[in-house]
Amino acid sequence: QERILNYFAERPEAIALYLFGSFDTSFERADSDIDIAVLVSKENKKELEVLKSEYYNASPRFSMRTVDIVILNSAPTYLKHRILKTGRILLDRNPAKRKEFTAMVIQEYFDYKPIEDLCLSRLKARFARVAHG
Repeated sequence: QERILNYFAERPEAIALYLFGSFDTSFERADSDIDIAVLVSKENKKELEVLKSEYYNASPRFSMRTVDIVILNSAPTYLKHRILKTGRILLDRNPAKRKEFTAMVIQEYFDYKPIEDLCLSRLKARFARVAHG
């Protein structure tokens, strides 16, 4: 974790860094990958893709394990919410910006949640009909 933190601490665009997933829980196994999420100061889609590529190319330097990297700015709403809710902050360069982003994600999530719930309930009903003929 220290090498990961050092790498992102040197990246000026990294606003916040989160560790999430099984590596950060009691469910960690010897083959668990490391899931990290980065909130960056860039917003342009092309810039975000370039950063993600740079981060992946650098990942063998900071871990022998597979490292999965999520750019929070462009992640799906449900994933952003899960990471912000369950992840552990490793780097918090700009707390005000991080809190602003978190508030935006919470608003987005609760706007999206009723639609997700409706889709899931319909999917469950469909599976139940198929399972029971």
